[in-house]
Amino acid sequence: MRWVKALLLAAGVAFALGAATGVQAAQPKCAIQAKLPPKGLPKGLGPYANKTLELSPCVDKELAKKGEQLFEQYCSGCHKITQRYVGPPLKGVTIARSPEWIMNLFLNTQEMVWNDPIAKALLQQYLTVMRPPADATEKDFRAIYEYLRYIDATGKTEVK
Repeated sequence: MRWVKALLLAAGVAFALGAATGVQAAQPKCAIQAKLPPKGLPKGLGPYANKTLELSPCVDKELAKKGEQLFEQYCSGCHKITQRYVGPPLKGVTIARSPEWIMNLFLNTQEMVWNDPIAKALLQQYLTVMRPPADATEKDFRAIYEYLRYIDATGKTEVK
């Protein structure tokens, strides 16, 4: 009977230890862990206003690499990462704004600039309306967003 009690006690301890470490095991192991914005930030106006952009806690390096190329092609003429230029600096944007707000700004710029209070304030500050390229797709903008997540997670502007 003692061995049954000992076995049950050992199983209980093992279960408790497993449950405690199971919390850590449930978190994915990432090469690059993303910093996520706080919950409840405004989503803006547009196709993501009533959706949630599901993000992995891990930065997708391949998507970020593509986003880096697209950023250089489409965005770098007006945006720098750490300094004000034509538009605002973008370091920290994926932490300060919800992913849905950023995607809505990319995809629904005109309505956001004229009707979203945050975008309106940025217009007043920078006196320039963002003009996303007409040939960029939603997937392109998602890649640019991932590149910005990479920057906010690593502090580096070159994806390696």
